[in-house]
Amino acid sequence: ILEDAQARGVVMPAGAYNSLLLSFMYEPFDAVKNRRMTEEILEIYERMMAGDVESRPFRATYSILIGMLSRRGNFAKAEELLSRMFESGFRPTTFIHAAMLSGMMLNKQDHRALKRYETLRSHDGSSSPFEGFQPEMHLKLLLQLALSATRVLKPRYLDLLFSDIFKILPDEKLSSGDFDLLQHIGTSPHIHATVAGEYLPEATIVKIIRFAGQSAQVSIANQAWPLFKYTKRAKEMGADYYPPMEAFAYRAAAQIYSGDIKGCLDTLQALKSTGASLDPPLLKQISLAFSRLDPEIVTPYFSGLMQVEAGEGVGGPSVDEVNLVLWYFAYRNDANGAIQMFDSISARFGAEPNLTSVNGVLYSILRSRDASRILENLLQEAEKMKLQLDQESYDYIVRVMIKQNRTQEAVAYIKEAASKGFSLNGRIVSVAITQSLRDRSTELVSQVLKTGLYNELIPSIKEDVENAERMKLLEFDIEKAIGTVQEDDKISMTAQN
Repeated sequence: ILEDAQARGVVMPAGAYNSLLLSFMYEPFDAVKNRRMTEEILEIYERMMAGDVESRPFRATYSILIGMLSRRGNFAKAEELLSRMFESGFRPTTFIHAAMLSGMMLNKQDHRALKRYETLRSHDGSSSPFEGFQPEMHLKLLLQLALSATRVLKPRYLDLLFSDIFKILPDEKLSSGDFDLLQHIGTSPHIHATVAGEYLPEATIVKIIRFAGQSAQVSIANQAWPLFKYTKRAKEMGADYYPPMEAFAYRAAAQIYSGDIKGCLDTLQALKSTGASLDPPLLKQISLAFSRLDPEIVTPYFSGLMQVEAGEGVGGPSVDEVNLVLWYFAYRNDANGAIQMFDSISARFGAEPNLTSVNGVLYSILRSRDASRILENLLQEAEKMKLQLDQESYDYIVRVMIKQNRTQEAVAYIKEAASKGFSLNGRIVSVAITQSLRDRSTELVSQVLKTGLYNELIPSIKEDVENAERMKLLEFDIEKAIGTVQEDDKISMTAQN
């Protein structure tokens, strides 16, 4: 039809040529026909270049051509067309670059694809054929490139790729196919045949396991775990090497979410054997995962964990392990269970509670009716043990005081926290201010206005404080307030009410 139209002198627009080029995409790939079809594709392009202005290629034409040529392995010609496109005044899009990278991987040109990815990624933003690549638009492509990096034993590319992947990796964006790709990155048999001088980046393996823990993908965590032995630190330390603490924590979390409680306890036991202690945020991450399971599932394992072998305190759990159970009760708002665990640390296991233990009990009593008595006893215990309260402790204490309508004591603790350089959670202070204004108490508002706590307030409460100050409501003088409203039209309707 095209040839007949040309014979009749009909000028065919570029869109018609594009349609014809697109039809080649649906042709089954055949190595024998590949060269002939490539020649036909390029012949159509040359016709367009030689034709009328209306027939000339535009950006969509180049996009189709470059994608098809890359898919068919003709990278030299694809590169040439990319340059021609740029010279014709069309800027390349991220999808054109992605099509070239996909074609290279399809044709087993992994080295070439990774090198090009690095070039595109490091482009300085100047006008050139390499501009326009946006990694965040191509999650699946990045995962495929990471798999290529494991195939060709180029760990340094994994660091670059995972810095891009983990910027866009919220789990809701991952399909089951994406999960499979991520899993293959950790299980590729080629990765185990490491070459001299090449090591797997430890931080990247930790990132994979952290992602697995946060998205409940235990198979990814378990299969990535053996890769730690191919890191530089593992090679240097030999039998003394153990993975980073964060990796243990997130692997344990992934095992919990998948229902593999025994596997989680084995992971925690392995961590215990290293002599390392879990940082409080990591410990709480595991406890939070446990708290989401049915207690009937968890209780038997915790009972086993709390067993003491022959002798007082011999062979019993570590403080970390007791804290893990303590925070499990805290997250389930079970103050009695948390207190029982706290008391057992010294009474039963012969150890000393630490600040993580104290904060766990503080968290557990936030919804307890008996919070006041428990709080006083707990703070006395902390003082005896010479434990210095931290910002988290003060956050919980102030919240308890607010819930008990003990505004003056809340003010005292806020002052104490400020004197130690702690900036309490803005939302907590905001709640305290609301409560104190209801109680017609001005001390907390005045204190907040004098300290850096004011900058931590949530915007709506900050506005309330500003209006209260401007309207002289802190003096509770209604006549002054009414006069201020009449004179100041900037006061909000809420403040007027």
